[in-house]
Amino acid sequence: MTLTGNKNFASPEVFDDGCLRVEYDEYYVACAGRPLYNLTIKEFRILSRLVREIGRPVPQQAIWASGWGEEAEFDDSAGRVLRAHISTLRHKLEPFGLHILSKPGIGYVLSTADCVCPATDAQRSADQ
Repeated sequence: MTLTGNKNFASPEVFDDGCLRVEYDEYYVACAGRPLYNLTIKEFRILSRLVREIGRPVPQQAIWASGWGEEAEFDDSAGRVLRAHISTLRHKLEPFGLHILSKPGIGYVLSTADCVCPATDAQRSADQ
């Protein structure tokens, strides 16, 4: 299925906007064409949840349920664990211009506005 706009979804199991690619069933993530093999399974699940709602805030409880299961209780301790995982994931994604933004009292949102994409960079050079 292809949606209009700058996002191309090859199938429900794949997100690909030309810079960030997530293959949900294969546990595969690539940024700017470079695979991210250093993500833990929890980090992958967190990122996958954020990607499914890209550009929109995702409540902490929803992210927690995606990473730890629907039955997992979300409390203050869980919130600290989630923040630690988000912090580590931020460090792994920021070199690619991907940012996980905090929305106090709401949750987190994934931003790809600064994504370092070879095709985009080449197009910018050609336009200049």
